[in-house]
Amino acid sequence: WDLNQPIAAFLPLLDARNLQEMVFLEDEPVSEVVRSMTCNHFRWVVVQFRSGRQEFFDYMDLCHEIVKKADGHRRIAACQVAQICRMSVGVLANCSGYSSFVPTSVMTPLKKILEMLGRGEGRAVMHRIPLVDVNGELIRVFSCIDFLKLAMCFDVPTAVLKSREARTFDRRNAVLQTLSVPNDKTVLHALHIMDAERLTICAATSLELSGDLGGAVAVGVVAVADLKLVLETEQYHVLEYSIDEFLAWRKQVVTIDSAKLDRQRSLGRFNVVSCDRHETLHVLARQLLASKLQRIFLSSHEIARIVGLVSSRDILIEVLDQLVQTSTLSSQVDRSLRDGVRGQKGPS
Repeated sequence: WDLNQPIAAFLPLLDARNLQEMVFLEDEPVSEVVRSMTCNHFRWVVVQFRSGRQEFFDYMDLCHEIVKKADGHRRIAACQVAQICRMSVGVLANCSGYSSFVPTSVMTPLKKILEMLGRGEGRAVMHRIPLVDVNGELIRVFSCIDFLKLAMCFDVPTAVLKSREARTFDRRNAVLQTLSVPNDKTVLHALHIMDAERLTICAATSLELSGDLGGAVAVGVVAVADLKLVLETEQYHVLEYSIDEFLAWRKQVVTIDSAKLDRQRSLGRFNVVSCDRHETLHVLARQLLASKLQRIFLSSHEIARIVGLVSSRDILIEVLDQLVQTSTLSSQVDRSLRDGVRGQKGPS
């Protein structure tokens, strides 16, 4: 685990991905791109412009465009959503600013890659980094989820994750205000929250059941990825449904296969995929990877409430300084040992 090694040295530890089928020309209709994302289970794709420029397109961009066209976060006409579906994907590519496309050499040290992912703020945030070879060809897109996968392969980052507690992400006082949507509000209201807070998911909560204990009682979860169902069925009016109505509608239109059934069973008592605040970051990261989700909720069994929402990037930010410090100390020790061995051998 040497952060000064190029990211190329670590890529064989990650699953390979065929990037060619994830690249779309800028003129492709949004509806066709989303259909392909749905069929292939893509969270994002790369948009290729005639100028040679490339950008990411993901569901955050679709969410942002819908919110922009809506009247506040209360109403949007079906014809407006249909118009968005017919738009060229190049128009929407990274319109949300969720993740800019910054080609980076595959020979860049892992330390620099992690700093790029963990240091930015606002529109400067990078959720994924396109890695290119010496010819400028895209060979991999590295994300914070990939960081967690790598961390699980090495003793040092694993020890760091085990030494830190998940309760550092306890934001129980903010859950009802900024991290969730009341179940009697509309889907558009939820999209407005996710766009403003740059969230890919948020809990649907019951104000009546939540009370004043802190945190929130979740009755379900809504996500920007739910928009693929709206586009697929062309039932654009459901964006004006209440959250309760939308959850019932979504349950009807989604065919429950074995994977979705397993996901449903994993929700447990909190109606969302969650990890208890008393666990370590290692357990939290492991559960996040197992869920194949972008974020996981933090729960408190003492008050039976959701008290936080954690992403792979949140975990990276929390441990980044310690990982860099540990790697630096390790490099210094290795260098001292090598110098000592050369000193014992004497001049040749």
